[in-house]
Amino acid sequence: MSSYIAQSPNSARKQSTTKPRRKPPNGTRFLRPSSILKHSSDMKFLTLAPIDANYTFRAMLQTLSRPGTIEALALSDQSQCLPETALMLALIDVETKFAVLSSLEDIDAKIWARLLSSASGAPQAELPKAEWVLSFGEPSTDELNSLARGSANEPEAGCRLIVACDKLSQFASDTSDSRLHDSTRASTTIGLRGPGVNGQITLHVDGLSENFFATLAKINNSFPAGVDVWLCDQLGHLAAISRSTEFNVMQFQETIA
Repeated sequence: MSSYIAQSPNSARKQSTTKPRRKPPNGTRFLRPSSILKHSSDMKFLTLAPIDANYTFRAMLQTLSRPGTIEALALSDQSQCLPETALMLALIDVETKFAVLSSLEDIDAKIWARLLSSASGAPQAELPKAEWVLSFGEPSTDELNSLARGSANEPEAGCRLIVACDKLSQFASDTSDSRLHDSTRASTTIGLRGPGVNGQITLHVDGLSENFFATLAKINNSFPAGVDVWLCDQLGHLAAISRSTEFNVMQFQETIA
């Protein structure tokens, strides 16, 4: 268990060995950011109910301890937030510096930073000083390289990054579902090895390019310094890549009958 999570506020209340079991009902529970931002003038606040905060916290621990495995988030009607913002609200507080990024045209990072700050009391910070960062879509190489990595003596100073992507699966995605697949966006399959992984596990990510993972690998090549990453897709599926995880991009060759 990573010390910075174990020592988070209310951690004693949040810790549990029970594995989350809830599933998103038919993939329809969550509104996407673009759907909400069309009515951004009416979007005054975000809320994460205590029961959902506990559940989200456990799911984050579970995925970080078992890199590459996928957990499904499902929030109650008491919460008003997206799954990726739920991850932030479960951990940030008045003493936690955070930042929001967006590479998507219909997502305004400033609006979501304001909403998260209002909901949690957490102060916004410049990217190099942010302890938690939420990125809607793939962050640029410069943004990734700006993240705090900590050091061998202070690995807890490394940033924790949450990236909203299109779809997560343990195998190549079915591109027939246009709701979840954008043919203009990148898809990458990686093989993960290391602590918490039995041999090797495969993770397919729609919405993130090979460059993202190549840059992340370079950032995390000086363990224990580095950046822990959670990936969250449009249906609330969650997977993590810890700073101790080794991974490589897997190449597949199509065969034509």
